[in-house]
Amino acid sequence: MALLTLFDLAAGWPLALLSASVTLVLAYASWRFVEAPALKQKVWVSRWLSSHIAGLGSRRGVGTEAAVRRDEPGNNLTGTIEAGAAE
Repeated sequence: MALLTLFDLAAGWPLALLSASVTLVLAYASWRFVEAPALKQKVWVSRWLSSHIAGLGSRRGVGTEAAVRRDEPGNNLTGTIEAGAAE
């Protein structure tokens, strides 16, 4: 719609070629200046997040409490079903 307004073109091949070329230029610019640099930071950000999230969980004791609760006999669906069947 913007190209129709700016260049006063009728719908057809000239409009299709112009819009395809503009799209390719913008796609390349997006890859070159946004996506590729972001992918280079992916490893660093992933390591940073992992260390900070793991640190939060260990300070609050989340990991150890969850392991204890998971191993309790009546704290799972199978144990609940077996307890109901035994009654």
